[in-house]
Amino acid sequence: MTKRNLTKRILLGRILPGLFLLPLIALLLPPSTAEAKPRLEPVYNPASISVKGMSKSQVKQGIKRALYRRGWQAKDVKSGLIRATYTKASRKTSLKAVINIYYSNKSIRIKYYSSKGFSYDKAAGIIHRRFNGWVKNVEKDIKVEFNAF
Repeated sequence: MTKRNLTKRILLGRILPGLFLLPLIALLLPPSTAEAKPRLEPVYNPASISVKGMSKSQVKQGIKRALYRRGWQAKDVKSGLIRATYTKASRKTSLKAVINIYYSNKSIRIKYYSSKGFSYDKAAGIIHRRFNGWVKNVEKDIKVEFNAF
């Protein structure tokens, strides 16, 4: 058998049938990450953080220090409530997270307020996991500030 015939036989017998299977395999594979839906999960509202031995104004200042460390903007809405906003903009998208932080001299609670660019679904109570990651970072920083681990 010549080299040319051997090459032709290999091509027709092994490679060519495999090429016909490629479209079928592509249909069976899950979509690529670029086409996949964003990763959504339940909105994270952390448990209350206990605070001991501090005044309400000391708690407020500690919360603000924790927020500023991560680049959040803090606004006093009323006594016992801070509204914190974090914005991240790029050429492709603009993200905005807004949380309410309720505080007293005994505890701190973080709650979802609003968002932009996170695929929030109020009825289902789900949001993109990046939002939850930002809230978890705020929670961790507040706990560090008040040694509440």
